[in-house]
Amino acid sequence: MVDHFYNNIFLRFYHAHPAFFSIFLVATGYLMLNVTDALNKFFMSDYTAFELMFWSSTASTLTMLGLAKVSGFKKSVTSRQWKLHIIRGFLVVVNIALALTALRYMELANFYAVVFLSPITCVICGRLFFGDALSFAKLAAVCCGFMGILIVVQPSNIEMNIGVIACLGMVMTCPASLLLVRKMGKDEPKLIFGLSASAVIMVTSFFCIIFSTGFSLPSLAPLSLFALIGFMGCIAGTFITTGFQLAPNTSTVAPFHYIQILGGIVIGYFVWGDIPTYMTLIGGSIVIMSGLWIMLQEKQAASVLKTIPLKTAKAL
Repeated sequence: MVDHFYNNIFLRFYHAHPAFFSIFLVATGYLMLNVTDALNKFFMSDYTAFELMFWSSTASTLTMLGLAKVSGFKKSVTSRQWKLHIIRGFLVVVNIALALTALRYMELANFYAVVFLSPITCVICGRLFFGDALSFAKLAAVCCGFMGILIVVQPSNIEMNIGVIACLGMVMTCPASLLLVRKMGKDEPKLIFGLSASAVIMVTSFFCIIFSTGFSLPSLAPLSLFALIGFMGCIAGTFITTGFQLAPNTSTVAPFHYIQILGGIVIGYFVWGDIPTYMTLIGGSIVIMSGLWIMLQEKQAASVLKTIPLKTAKAL
């Protein structure tokens, strides 16, 4: 059933529109992370960062093992690049720990203002390390998206503290983990990215709990929500890593990290009753337009490629 869905829907969509397929995966993944972020906020006052990481990553690991079993376990976990997967897993651990630390010490607006430097860093690193094509139009779209974020959050003068330092660390660890996905190539099994990262997070956070607060079992209600967070997190992470893995260029998908601010606006309105201001709507519109501009660039590039003779296209 999983193979049928993968071969007849996912692969067909990918081969027909590889750039749009990558954008769809990345955008959907980041929107799902909006939901997990909202759920995590409910628990931050009652549980430590390591407890949140452990229980959600345990559910995520079990989910990925189940998907691997259904899809063919050996095929799903076979890799010659396990060292890179483990390194990426530790980068994800550091990234999550930095994010939770930053949220404790920073206002949400200032947090977004700093962390959304990540797409720009990702695009620049893609150009430097992988020679990704970076047109002026794509670079302008990335910068316009960031300007839209600044209009939405309207950060005040940010005072340097441990939260800001943690946030700046995220700006480096997040792109680094995603660029490792690009390095491992398109042939690497898709499920192994989520499984390896979840397993490393689970083991690392478990030992941190043991040596800090001590291990205790939550009640059934929060445990169920932790399972939901882990399940959604592993699906979102798989979507994002697969999108970066299959994208023609890093600059094609990196700007869609900005879609999280739009998801945050929607969740804030329906869950906490936050009414978006005019500046929020203006900045959100700029973010949407920058994403649509990149999609238009990819559509034009695909149209040009179709006009090139097959032998020439293969050479490109």
